[in-house]
Amino acid sequence: MRKLLIFLWLALLPLCAITQTLELQECTRLAKEHNPLANNRQLANQLDSIRTNVIKKAWLPAIELNAQASWQSDVVALDLDLPFPVNLPKIPHNQYRATLEVSQLIYDGGTTKSSQILNEISTRISSQEVDVGEQSLVETVEDLYFSIMLINKRIDVLRLMKESLSATQKQVESGVLNGVLSEPDILGVRAESIRLDQSECQLESLRIRALNSLGHLIGVSLRANTQLNPPPVSDLNQNQSNRPEFKLFQLRMELVDAQSKQLNDRKRPRLAAFGQAGYGKPGLNMLGDSWDPYLLVGIRFSWMPFDWGKVKGEQNALYVNKLTLANAQEAFAQQLALATDRQKNQIAEIESLLQRDEELLEIRKQISLAYASKLKNGIITAATYLTEWNREQEARIALESRKVELVSALHKLNTITGKN
Repeated sequence: MRKLLIFLWLALLPLCAITQTLELQECTRLAKEHNPLANNRQLANQLDSIRTNVIKKAWLPAIELNAQASWQSDVVALDLDLPFPVNLPKIPHNQYRATLEVSQLIYDGGTTKSSQILNEISTRISSQEVDVGEQSLVETVEDLYFSIMLINKRIDVLRLMKESLSATQKQVESGVLNGVLSEPDILGVRAESIRLDQSECQLESLRIRALNSLGHLIGVSLRANTQLNPPPVSDLNQNQSNRPEFKLFQLRMELVDAQSKQLNDRKRPRLAAFGQAGYGKPGLNMLGDSWDPYLLVGIRFSWMPFDWGKVKGEQNALYVNKLTLANAQEAFAQQLALATDRQKNQIAEIESLLQRDEELLEIRKQISLAYASKLKNGIITAATYLTEWNREQEARIALESRKVELVSALHKLNTITGKN
């Protein structure tokens, strides 16, 4: 049994050591799928189906059952002055009636069709609102992704520094044995090694927290050794029409136009056929005094040619609403243009600094080599050498960090313009 457990442990050990890799595009896709608001698309489609069925039922026959009992204070009387007596029937003051009416809409002025168009546009708006809401989610995922990339790059540089410092420590120890350097020089190198260990520990802790945050957004448990691949940067796009907000503005304006058309349709006449079966006392014979069934069929025409300007007032309100949407769209376009220009300026600044970083690192390398030679010959102390060596490492960290910042800035520009 013990041998079996050891065998299983050895078999699973390589699997545990597998490095997990992620792509930015995959992270954004998982974040959208894991977003609770993504379910609103399906709910919007369900709501569209329900509303469509309700709207279509306007063309189904309407069945109405009515019952009425009434008493009249006066009725029609037949007072005839005849030379001979006649027993004329009298209309009763108490009347009773029960009816079953079936009506079929023939023409509604296009109201049903306009209601269907309104429903379709409302569904598209609900789906587009989810896309707009996902925009901020994507930006959060991208910020976390590039933050982790930056931390990983700093950790890589830090480990190279530790390897270089380890070689320096061996050189200093040899110098102490040969009497060229003193004991404090070794202590200075050891102190620097401890400082690097502390920095690495802090960066590892920061990376784990960032990975946990990213994993929470994408719904995946990320390992501490997860590697993030640099995303490809496509050509810069200045066309702002890809932003989901612009499509949302367009759909809302289409909704206003559809609402205005529906108001016009409501002004048109309506035509319906109806049939009514009844049982009353009296029936259709007003002079009768007994319970009689009856049947009535016909066509009903309805039209309101004058509504005191109600429809016109509602259309004016829709026109103002459309102007408000146009102003909001223009304001958003201005803000987006400002953000685009600001991001382009930042990219130009990073590219300029990146060239300087490369030049600075080459200079720092040469200075460090010169000081390393002096340290080996005992001309300077380890503390003096470590000062210049740290400046070289700071230049290296700045260079590698700037490379990540440039990729992040380029990618953010595409996100702002709606290309990602």
